[in-house]
Amino acid sequence: FPSHDICYPETTSQIRFVPDLAVFRDFVNTHLRELSHSVFLVMDGRDLGTVVCPDSPYKFYITASLQVRAERRQKDQEAQGFPSDLNQLIEDIRLRDHTDETREIAPLKQAKDAFLIDTSGLSLKTVLDTVLSRLRPTNLQSNAQVKLTPTTPSNKKNTPTASFAEVFSQWEESNQE
Repeated sequence: FPSHDICYPETTSQIRFVPDLAVFRDFVNTHLRELSHSVFLVMDGRDLGTVVCPDSPYKFYITASLQVRAERRQKDQEAQGFPSDLNQLIEDIRLRDHTDETREIAPLKQAKDAFLIDTSGLSLKTVLDTVLSRLRPTNLQSNAQVKLTPTTPSNKKNTPTASFAEVFSQWEESNQE
């Protein structure tokens, strides 16, 4: 865990059917809500700010143009060894967006109180700086733990953690230079 199988084109093409299963959504959302009340989490999903955790004080609606999203998906797939056609990816993403935006259960939409970040022309550092600048560590649990490195099979046992306040403090120091 985490499995890279979720990134396979076959997986992503089939995942769009899962959100239509109310029993599955209810089960997952219930557990995500419970988890969000017990630990500090950064979650990514198309209905987190509107359905799963609508009372979260920190919501970001992160998006990019269709072209940029397709180019990023193509780069990710090719890095995984899956050559892909950019035009097909654009169409696949367009279809998934439309399906998610028009579904009856938890349609994709920006929460009214979410901060919009269009990442189309932004670096990862700029996006991270934007998100971190909107967070206030004093409002978060003081013992919240944040992973500083991604968990991969090679470093799973040695993944360092730090409190959110420590990470935020390091970020602030690096931005004062």
